[in-house]
Amino acid sequence: MKKTRQGIGPISMVTDKHAKNSFSRVDELEKVVSNIRGSILEKAGKDVSKAELLKELKVKLTNYEGLHQPACRVAITNFMIKETKELCGVVLSEEELESVWETLLR
Repeated sequence: MKKTRQGIGPISMVTDKHAKNSFSRVDELEKVVSNIRGSILEKAGKDVSKAELLKELKVKLTNYEGLHQPACRVAITNFMIKETKELCGVVLSEEELESVWETLLR
């Protein structure tokens, strides 16, 4: 009996589309993070308050669809916690950032 490869084509097409979507989300996330770093964190430097940073972050991410993806929120949260401390001397908590995400997702 000869084995057939039926179904492999459509599966690989779905996998390819999923992979392309994943890569485009990663590319978009990298652009957003880079933009936050340059336009908010580096620009603000050490002369910024936590409230000002959170306000600027809300403005920057208001229309960012990636916030609907838990993985993107986690990545941005981790980035912000690390980079705000290093670049601005401001310590942000995961809870504070989750509060921002909840506000933006309403």
